Amino acid sequence: MNGLTVVIVLRVRLGAVRDILAAGLTLLPWSAAMAVASWLSGARLVPQYGLRVLFTGLVAATAALMAAPVGPPDAIDTRMDA
Repeated sequence: MNGLTVVIVLRVRLGAVRDILAAGLTLLPWSAAMAVASWLSGARLVPQYGLRVLFTGLVAATAALMAAPVGPPDAIDTRMDA
């Protein structure tokens, strides 16, 4: 996942021509969701359901990454007026 975050920030910075602060803040919701999800998983789900829930999360994350749009940078329309 760490490599993916670097790619996302670089894509926003270089491809979408945003400033450095906007590129860094792009991942703020992701970071907050990861913090809440890890707390919820460790405190509630694993003691109740066991390690099975961790493997289910891994499968869900893999499916989400595979469903992400992939293509050349110019194939994504980044104009704000569109």
